Amino acid sequence: MERIQKIQELHKVTGFLLLRGLFAVFLVAVLLNGCATNPAPKIDTESVSLKRAEAEIPESELLDVRIEIFTPGELPESEEQALGLSKEIRTAESHYIPIQLKNEMQQTGHWGAVRVVPKGTAGAEVLVTGKIINSDGEILELEVNAQDAIGNYWLGKRYQGAVDRAMYEKSAEDQTEAFQNVYRRIANDLADYRLQLTPEQVKQIRRVAEMQFAQALAPSALGGYLIQDEKKGLYRIDRLPSEEDTILIQVRRIRERDYLLVDTLDSQYDGLYRDMQVVYRDWRQARITEIEMIREVEAKKHKEQAKAVGLILGSIAIAALGGNNNSNYSYNPSVAIAAGSVATIGVQKLFDASEIGKEAEINKAALEELGASFSADVNPIIVELEGETIELTGTAESKYQQWREVLGRLYAIETEAELAPDHLAPSEP
Repeated sequence: MERIQKIQELHKVTGFLLLRGLFAVFLVAVLLNGCATNPAPKIDTESVSLKRAEAEIPESELLDVRIEIFTPGELPESEEQALGLSKEIRTAESHYIPIQLKNEMQQTGHWGAVRVVPKGTAGAEVLVTGKIINSDGEILELEVNAQDAIGNYWLGKRYQGAVDRAMYEKSAEDQTEAFQNVYRRIANDLADYRLQLTPEQVKQIRRVAEMQFAQALAPSALGGYLIQDEKKGLYRIDRLPSEEDTILIQVRRIRERDYLLVDTLDSQYDGLYRDMQVVYRDWRQARITEIEMIREVEAKKHKEQAKAVGLILGSIAIAALGGNNNSNYSYNPSVAIAAGSVATIGVQKLFDASEIGKEAEINKAALEELGASFSADVNPIIVELEGETIELTGTAESKYQQWREVLGRLYAIETEAELAPDHLAPSEP
């Protein structure tokens, strides 16, 4: 009877240890799946050169480009992926990125004036818009679209690049942008489309852009010159006013004043760009350091988990060995004790390893404070127009709409015409 009791006791201990070991292995799978970070992306090491104009392009064949402030996009839903990011940072980036793209485009020699503008300006010859899909210091992914005044789509594409800490160090030494390749690919694609255009096509784009501005300012007087295809949505010139047309001359004069405000806004964006260059670079370097630190912690944690699995499996083997060695039903309590001890150590290491990931939270507060330091606000603009001092306030979009109203009133005074309020709204391209 005593022998049977020992056998039953041995089976109970062995069965308990096996279940305990299997449970711990299950915990390993949960921790590995639940705590793993995103894998390191493939670093963009290719050197992209700008496609520059081979010869100087005549002024009559140059197209002006307006790059709208980018849409900030959404932050990642995952708390881990959104670590250190904020809406304030994204708003700042939505202003910084267009300026960086402008700087690259201006170096190519393919364009006339390249300006960064708020949303809703009228009369662009080429309009570039964009959205930030992802920007975390390590990866930059942008969705970029471009079309001309006629309505032809030049570009509708996503661009992505990934960098590491070494690339930030090199960009600091070279005084270049870490994600320069991304911006140069966009600039090169736009240049490729421009090079396909004939001088006559460029001329048509410029004419349509001018008439779009004129129609937005004086639709009653200049509303019949453009026709839009209902199916394709493209604009074409139906007829043109005479070069000596008084209204056209006045519109062109007012358009030059419009350029003054656009240039002023562009200069303010340039100032913001310069102000945030250093702090933005520091934030991105801190962010990528944070990401790499998390990966190092995860690697260490997974190593500890692997050790724990080995110990657990060892405990199961010891328990099984104990059972086999007792095939003669001789109970060996030391085997059960050893197996239980090893399993306990293994399970404890699993939970110790799960605590290591908390080290990655160290810099989070500092990074969030950096986000609050970004500001996309621009100061009020004071302009002198026909002896009158005008102050434009609010957001850049609001300033431009106020300016459009001022130009509309100026046009009304100069032409002794009475414009309805809806005449001041810019027409859709």
